[in-house]
Amino acid sequence: MSKGAWKIIWWDCRHEMDGMKHEPCPFCRIQQLEEERRWIPAESLPELCRDYLCIFKDGFQTTMRWDGLHWFDVYDEGGLAYQPTHWMPLPEPLKENDNE
Repeated sequence: MSKGAWKIIWWDCRHEMDGMKHEPCPFCRIQQLEEERRWIPAESLPELCRDYLCIFKDGFQTTMRWDGLHWFDVYDEGGLAYQPTHWMPLPEPLKENDNE
């Protein structure tokens, strides 16, 4: 899409322009989702103790658990601590009515 086309879409999106709350347009929603689902450097640690998607130097990706001090492999019963390079929150679980 050309830059001019994006300007038209941007100016047509009014969900923040009139000071009232509106549902975001599809393009703004995509931007929101991309910001939520981005890789975060491991130097910026998560605030919540839970599971996250993590990636390592070699490109390996897996679900890791952050306990507030260390990263642990959810599938490793040995309990070894690991150090990923980046992490991101997992998506919300599938709801029963989303399966239809």
